[in-house]
Amino acid sequence: MVGGARGEVARYASLLPKSGGSALLLGVAEGLLAEALVRRGVSITGVDPSQRMLARAEETRAGPEGEVVKPPE
Repeated sequence: MVGGARGEVARYASLLPKSGGSALLLGVAEGLLAEALVRRGVSITGVDPSQRMLARAEETRAGPEGEVVKPPE
């Protein structure tokens, strides 16, 4: 991936409005893109089949807003 994870975050974030709105992230992974979008005022619903990635996304989350929904075991 060119530019690493941070480069990808910037690229995808640039495709969305400057603030507000909502987005569904399929494969939320560590939550880096989700976090960048939340900081821009975007409401995020993130989905990932990996329990490990959802746990990482939970750690990445900056504030108490939002919820990480874990799939059934």
